[in-house]
Amino acid sequence: MTKKRKTSAEKRDSKLTLSMTGTEARALRARAEERKMNISRYIVARALGRSDATLRDTARRQDTAAALTDAARSLEEISTAIRAASPHERLEISTALLSVERALAVVAFPKRSQDEPADGLAS
Repeated sequence: MTKKRKTSAEKRDSKLTLSMTGTEARALRARAEERKMNISRYIVARALGRSDATLRDTARRQDTAAALTDAARSLEEISTAIRAASPHERLEISTALLSVERALAVVAFPKRSQDEPADGLAS
């Protein structure tokens, strides 16, 4: 998937120098890292009034993308392994697939009760 090109208005070509104490810089870095943002993006987001909820959503989307990438990699490995699998190995592969499903469900449905089945049907 290719990235969409930024228009000239969207390009980040302006630089700004900030003066602060080492303690302030460490605090800003820590807060930016908590939200999985670089420090420039964090400062701009906070200064332009984006809420903590918006910043958390950005971090959550990044976590989701990372989890989906990991899942895709796992599925590729499983797909390769299943071709030469014995019946016992196929059972192990099925177990691995269930683990992938659960990992995706945790990311996709974070508020779902741990007791609720993955298919969403309560018994």
